[in-house]
Amino acid sequence: MLYHDLLRRIFELMDNQPGEYIKPRQASAVNTWASTALVCRQWTLPAQSALYARVFITIMSNPERNARAILFARTMHTAPHLRALLKHFSLTVKGVAVLPPELVDWVAHVPEGSLLSLESSLEHRPQPAQLALYAAPAIRGLRALTLRGHHPRELLTALGALPRLEALTIQFDDLVKKADTWAGVQLALPPTVRTVRIDACTERYLLPAVDLIRRAAAAPHVRVLKLRLVDPVVHAGAPAIAQALLQVSPHLWELRLSSVPWAPQVQLPFVDELVLRAPALERLDCVLGTFSDALFARLPASVRDFRIALWGAEFFPHEAGLANLLERVGQGGMALTEMEIFAKSAAVRSQLAGLGDACARRGVTLRWTE
Repeated sequence: MLYHDLLRRIFELMDNQPGEYIKPRQASAVNTWASTALVCRQWTLPAQSALYARVFITIMSNPERNARAILFARTMHTAPHLRALLKHFSLTVKGVAVLPPELVDWVAHVPEGSLLSLESSLEHRPQPAQLALYAAPAIRGLRALTLRGHHPRELLTALGALPRLEALTIQFDDLVKKADTWAGVQLALPPTVRTVRIDACTERYLLPAVDLIRRAAAAPHVRVLKLRLVDPVVHAGAPAIAQALLQVSPHLWELRLSSVPWAPQVQLPFVDELVLRAPALERLDCVLGTFSDALFARLPASVRDFRIALWGAEFFPHEAGLANLLERVGQGGMALTEMEIFAKSAAVRSQLAGLGDACARRGVTLRWTE
């Protein structure tokens, strides 16, 4: 058993992927694990564990393009011992109004507690018979859930209240064209949820996105809040977004806004006030236009990781504030050890050319990204 556990751990480490989302493997990697399973009997189970740990199924309107989904469903029916190996499942349904039940009914037989995360992307509203998929025992044990597309409000409410859910991601985008998809939905945030990510990629869903941001920010049990908002959303709703975030709980540890391409025309320094309401922050990602010089004096002493996104800005107007922050670190009043600046402009890098040495003198690791 120890030999099997060791092999399984080695294979898991080889298969580990960094990043926000679980990424599909290349065909070559799948073939490698399939070949590894055939080396000898002792390697079969550990290799199968790696092979079936992350499964990505896409179901299309053209049946000829569903060969992989059909084959995988057949395997799950004929080899029941493989069901418990499934840890992360991604289901994408494109152009299919009625999901063929034989392609997904095997999920009902996956044991509860084995499946850890689900990514569900539906282009059309599922039929009542299809909703049985989301009532499977394995779904109740989910730790992480990502929802995109046309999920009925009853389903959204139920999935948002899963008893073991720790991480929730909601993607508001143009996969579904009807703006009423999220109308009236009160997505539950059970007390087990620690991480919430919200991607708002269209202003069509501004109101439900802002409502979810407000409730996630205010929830005392949420420790990590990540936002990705595109320019049209910022233009249409910056004040509402700011007011929602200012409801922040004092228990929040991590707030990420650095993935937001904040519209340069929108100057709204709400982060200055936000940090005063979040004294436990350990990581803060913010964007040029959402703060002023006051932020650097108000940044909680608990912040260890500080990131600023400048995007295409040609000038950084808060150089003095940044220098004052490093003085606070030098005086022992800050826990800051990591700083990252996202900038595409060579002019900004030239302007802040001395920042690297200033950080090094104070034990802060500086990273530039673009």
